[in-house]
Amino acid sequence: MERVKGCFVSYILNAPVYDQNDIYLGKVIDIIVTSDEHLPQVEGIKLKNRNNVKEIAFKSLNIFKDNKGYKVIVENYYEYKREKNYYSLSNDILDKQIVDINGKRVVRVNDLRLAEIGDGYKVVAVDIGFRGLLRRLGVLEPCEFVLSKFGRRLSNNLIIWDNVEPIQGQIDRITLSMPYKKLKSLHPADIADILEELDARYRSDIFKTFDARLAANTLEEFEDEYQTDLVENIDASYAKEIFDNMPNDEIADILEDVDEEHVEKILEKMDKEDAEEIKELLDYDEDTVGSIMTTDYIAFNENETVDGVIRNLRETKPSSEIAYYLYVIDDAGRLVGVVSLRDLIVADGDAKLKDIMRKNVIYVLDEDNLDDLTELVTKYELLAVPVVDKDRVLVGMAILNDIVDEVLLPRWKKILRRSA
Repeated sequence: MERVKGCFVSYILNAPVYDQNDIYLGKVIDIIVTSDEHLPQVEGIKLKNRNNVKEIAFKSLNIFKDNKGYKVIVENYYEYKREKNYYSLSNDILDKQIVDINGKRVVRVNDLRLAEIGDGYKVVAVDIGFRGLLRRLGVLEPCEFVLSKFGRRLSNNLIIWDNVEPIQGQIDRITLSMPYKKLKSLHPADIADILEELDARYRSDIFKTFDARLAANTLEEFEDEYQTDLVENIDASYAKEIFDNMPNDEIADILEDVDEEHVEKILEKMDKEDAEEIKELLDYDEDTVGSIMTTDYIAFNENETVDGVIRNLRETKPSSEIAYYLYVIDDAGRLVGVVSLRDLIVADGDAKLKDIMRKNVIYVLDEDNLDDLTELVTKYELLAVPVVDKDRVLVGMAILNDIVDEVLLPRWKKILRRSA
């Protein structure tokens, strides 16, 4: 009988267990590991002997193999006392979903690879391939024999444990100090793609572990239906913290399909001015420009000097997305002109905006149809368009990125679905 330093979990499930005196203890029905280690270490075994089930820990564990199969020998075993940070490989991991961090996807665990490292056996890899599934079913060897007759072989599809993360909702006993640390290191768009593959409950449980900023960045990347579900499953206080990190137009887009009663609870928690602005955006019909415009834009009074404007921009540090153009308004807030950043830089410092602005501004009304907006942007190759009300008061800005995300992409997806 040969002692092995590594094997797959499926080989030792149902394997016989003996003590150092060769006394039969039962068959393995599960393997208990701790999550405190960098790699999960085998800390205990769940055994069944006839109708009796028990869990044991041990001073040492050894795995052997002969032509009859695998055998486990434990030395100085005793009753296993469960700690908080443990989970069972068969019950909690095998056949369950797990996050592949490098592949940025959710995968199903078909088998697990154990290896002897230091003073015990640890989980070192996850098998997500067809070979692992056949091994679990106990038919790998005959299948490989048949395939070999045709010159074919199955390859392994392993992911090292460092690159995976269990879904904590399945393993409620784990109390990690930094849950989902690996997942949180990904780009928000990748996180959203991964979470969209999960069951709604697990998706919500994981999302609630994010800090407000990461939650905001990730929420913006979800498809509409998932955004609605997530917001409806978090309390108003946490939603408020998340929305504090988002522009009001994005918030309005997300809240559009959320239950009205929950929306009211969230808005009650928010700053009064922001809440009123969001309500106004929610009042726009979904096919109007107002429904996708942003209320974050840069506008200055026509009597402001160039030096004053530049000083203001240095202090406020506006995002690049809204700094395409500087809009010029009169004392009543009406749009009267536009100034490019180049015009601002080359002008004399004491010049007033009304002296250097372009007066023939291309704009849209907030009640205009989205088709009018896309036609305008396409015709003039604009990155952004100012939005005014019926009195020509500046109320927002339509940005090309939002037009693509909110108008063009949904239409393209519909066309692709019809042609599929």
